[in-house]
Amino acid sequence: MGAPGQTPTRTASVDFIDHHLPQINPVFDHPGIRYDCNEGQYVSPTAISTSPIEDNIIPPRPALPQVDAMRFWSDIFPDCMDELKKKQPEAGSLITKGCSIRSQSDWEGVRSQLDKAQSHYEVPKRTTAKALFKKVYRKAANHTEQAKMVSKLLAQVEYISPFIATIDILLDAAAMASKVREKVTTAFEPEALEDDFESIEFFMATFPRDRKIRKTSIVLVVAIFQAIENAIAFFLSHEFSRTWRSLAQGSEYQDKLLGSIDVIQKHSSKLANQARKAEMHSTRVALEDLIRGKEVTAAVTLANSDKLDEAKKDRQRLADQQMTRMLNHLNGLFQVAEEREKQWEERERKREERERRREEMARRQSDETNHLLEHLWDELRKRNTPSPQSLAQPVACSPWMPPTTQVPFYPNFLAVPQFPPGTWLPAPQPMAPSSPATPEPPPLTVTVADLLAMLYVTASETEDVAHILSHRARIAPASRRRAESALTTGEFRRWLTYPASRELLIEGDAESEGYEVSAVSLLSALIYAVLESQPGHLRLTWFCSLHEADQHGNTAVGRGVTKAFLAQLLRQHTFDQDTLQESETYLHDPRNLSTDGLCKLFAWLVRKLPKEIKVIVIVDEIGWYETDEHERDMLRVLKTLLGLSREKSVACQVKVLATSAEVTDTFHNAFRDDDDCLLDFDALEEADDIGEMELDTDLMRGHDTSEEED
Repeated sequence: MGAPGQTPTRTASVDFIDHHLPQINPVFDHPGIRYDCNEGQYVSPTAISTSPIEDNIIPPRPALPQVDAMRFWSDIFPDCMDELKKKQPEAGSLITKGCSIRSQSDWEGVRSQLDKAQSHYEVPKRTTAKALFKKVYRKAANHTEQAKMVSKLLAQVEYISPFIATIDILLDAAAMASKVREKVTTAFEPEALEDDFESIEFFMATFPRDRKIRKTSIVLVVAIFQAIENAIAFFLSHEFSRTWRSLAQGSEYQDKLLGSIDVIQKHSSKLANQARKAEMHSTRVALEDLIRGKEVTAAVTLANSDKLDEAKKDRQRLADQQMTRMLNHLNGLFQVAEEREKQWEERERKREERERRREEMARRQSDETNHLLEHLWDELRKRNTPSPQSLAQPVACSPWMPPTTQVPFYPNFLAVPQFPPGTWLPAPQPMAPSSPATPEPPPLTVTVADLLAMLYVTASETEDVAHILSHRARIAPASRRRAESALTTGEFRRWLTYPASRELLIEGDAESEGYEVSAVSLLSALIYAVLESQPGHLRLTWFCSLHEADQHGNTAVGRGVTKAFLAQLLRQHTFDQDTLQESETYLHDPRNLSTDGLCKLFAWLVRKLPKEIKVIVIVDEIGWYETDEHERDMLRVLKTLLGLSREKSVACQVKVLATSAEVTDTFHNAFRDDDDCLLDFDALEEADDIGEMELDTDLMRGHDTSEEED
């Protein structure tokens, strides 16, 4: 900073920082920051914006225009002239000498007449003896005190003393005339009248409908006009008559003129008083209006509050009706799924029955064939076996030929009977003497609670569903209607009702942006709620938007999701003790607690589920995890779920549903590129009133086209 009393200047270092440093490195470019020379330091934009000048909420009063340009003249000037003409007749001298103000149409004309008369008074036209007398007389009047001191000195001279009394009288008269002239001249200066006219302009603009302000303003202007006429008459009067009047009237000289000037001050004070009263009245009325306004506002607020409450109730009622319709439709779809399952089981039963009949028929045919072969074998054996008599008779043969051996005859079409191995009993093996066996201790019993304690899952899917359903009325209405329409799409019906493993991704809910809960989350929560009453179904759910980074901390989200699925699976299905023990042993190894290790345990448990079980996996708002931090981990979990759904060796049905209000990329590519596996939520039409939403499916008409019978 500069020395005291000197203007602050910018140093070379400041110029370098402002103009050259940003060119060297853009990181130093801060347009909002500037150097304050008065402070001697850089100030932030906040400090600049909080200056007292910019903080003035009420703007300053605008400057008033020149007197002749003030707007009130056009409003009251004609009335003022009429009032002046009624109040007093015009002096003839003003008319004869061309200084009348009553013929003027604006203030500028009135002022020009006053200036004309004043110039006639102050500037003599000729340098005659009369003019010289005026000049000497006015100078003497302006120096009355000095002249009286001279007269007192002269009074001591005896032959001059008779004239001293006359000189004193003349000096007193001149002084009186000088005071009147000075007061008149000062009173009608532009600066003297400017305050009165500004008051009239401001008060009439502030209180345009106040009649008393207007009337008092007219009275004040008329008083000014009267005083101007008296002043013009004074300026135009003869010098001798003014001197004579000052001698004759003494202190009452020009009393009318001086009184008219005082009247201006009186009416000016009245105008200010009327303005104060008008202001007080306006303040009182404003306060009353404010009080009444508060009462009205309170009443309106109460009415609006009632209307708002009613609107909230209507919105809640509409949301409840939509949720009821969706629940009824979901229940209907599960009934369709159950019917499809029964038809599929019936078809499988018939297929198994046909296979059993085929096998039975083949077995009977095989038994009959074997029985026939055995019968033929017996017959052939009887025929080819010689009788005792033939064996007793010697056979004639040549002495040089050896005796022939009797070989049984087998036809070519009969195969030599083969006997399966193992028909003969094995030779008995010598047994070593057995030593007494040591009884093994019974294994420790592992409970589901033990495994849940090892998993340590704090998230509650029931609380998540309750939270979403409690916000159903706050979901965008258009999104709710699309969620209602989603239940009627073929993609969703086939995912839910097809009696086999399926996968489906529902994404794209732009209307839900800015809302705490999306419509796709409402859809997931309703499916979870309906599954509670469906036997034979295991519901595994995770709401990603409600667990973005809460319990996980430094833990990968994939571990949290898989642990939650394991906990839900263990609570909903009863596994045998061997499975529980193996799971406990597996979890005791820290190497198996990674996302990959937990996914392997989850897949192993799902493969142990029986055929009649249906696993419904819902991953809601999966798009929340498509970030650099969580995407890879969550993708491992998603691939495990989709792999179980696609694997033919898995006995149970695994249906995977993923939803996302935002359109995903990586997770989208994980699903099959099939129209039945992807549903664009934004492309759905809004359901106006689906009502009970008829289930228009082939199955409800008695046909099942999902799979043709062989």
